[in-house]
Amino acid sequence: MKRRAVLKYLAATATAALGPGFSLSESLPSPSPASAPVLQGVYFNQLGFQPSRAKIATIVNPGETAFRIRNEANGKIVFKGTLTPPATDEASGDSVCQADFSALRKHGTYRIEIGNALSDPFPIRQDVYANALYLTMRSYYGQRCGCAVDLGNGYRHAACHTDGAYHASSGKAAGTTPATMAATS
Repeated sequence: MKRRAVLKYLAATATAALGPGFSLSESLPSPSPASAPVLQGVYFNQLGFQPSRAKIATIVNPGETAFRIRNEANGKIVFKGTLTPPATDEASGDSVCQADFSALRKHGTYRIEIGNALSDPFPIRQDVYANALYLTMRSYYGQRCGCAVDLGNGYRHAACHTDGAYHASSGKAAGTTPATMAATS
């Protein structure tokens, strides 16, 4: 993964204070998610949020000052807020604003809306992290070498690095150093 992408993701998880300007529960006609443009440059917790925890999204160069949270099930706007003033993210160089919707605590699936563009859907529910440990451990299994791996759904690979090699930086003398590893030291 590229440094810039990682830094942008990490910046998106940062917490910032937002001023007043929130109002709850408004019902407006819903744009069809299929016809609405996809909101680009929105970074937030990809698993979702727990109801009582902070909920902050970072938006790259939105060109707007306000945001809305739309309920995916019924299309109603359930939260309105003001974006923070634009700031330059030191890590990426992007102009970013943050949307704080921590006051939204109702379970459901939602989208961030800026102008007529919608983000990908995200859940708010208490058990949103219930599978996090399982999925993390499964990802490590998928990266194993020395044995065949089959995670299903077409993700599999044969055993690799089976010659007992050690990279020169390990300090070990046993085994052989493959040419591809030697070139990176």
